[in-house]
Amino acid sequence: MKKVFYKQLMYAVCTMLLLFFIFLKFIDYYTLHNKYIILPDFY
Repeated sequence: MKKVFYKQLMYAVCTMLLLFFIFLKFIDYYTLHNKYIILPDFY
């Protein structure tokens, strides 16, 4: 039973890391390759 849990935990961690990197690549693509989105200054 513990083996199954660790296997699923490993899959979950790998999936999270993969989605995180895909999200970062999407942000890089969305902002036209290192041209940053300028956020308004609310001070």
